[in-house]
Amino acid sequence: AGSLQSLQTQYNTTLSQITALTADTGYAGTNLLNGNNLTTFFNANRTSSLTTSGATFNTAGLGLTNANFQSASAITTSITQTQAALTTIRNFGSTLSTNLSVIQSRQTFLTSQINTLQTGSDALPNGDQSAEGAGLLALQTRQSLGSTSLSLASNAPQSSRKLFP
Repeated sequence: AGSLQSLQTQYNTTLSQITALTADTGYAGTNLLNGNNLTTFFNANRTSSLTTSGATFNTAGLGLTNANFQSASAITTSITQTQAALTTIRNFGSTLSTNLSVIQSRQTFLTSQINTLQTGSDALPNGDQSAEGAGLLALQTRQSLGSTSLSLASNAPQSSRKLFP
């Protein structure tokens, strides 16, 4: 009987720890284990999203009650409640895993897209001012030489007329 009492005390202590743990597992105001939902948006205008539904995993939400291990039927009731709670937790874990997979796939896609855009922008000329200045000076010099040669070419026939009157 003393051993059953000790097991009962341990079981009930574990139940109170479960309730305390679920109350403390939130992040940034969201606690999926205490019934809050989490919405993950995939684009800037917030039209594409995934909502991860939370569950209440305190002892009441899991359907667990304090144990009284004084009879076989009471022990069986605690075992049945514990097995049902484990099934609920496993199902929730499966849902979280599926949602995580979707989020990771979107993250991989967006990371790849960002890298492609970054590579493209890095390939654009950065506008080296020294090179651009030298190119502009060369262009101005060619233009000036072109104007001078046109001027000389138009004066050449007049010069040859002066030589042969």
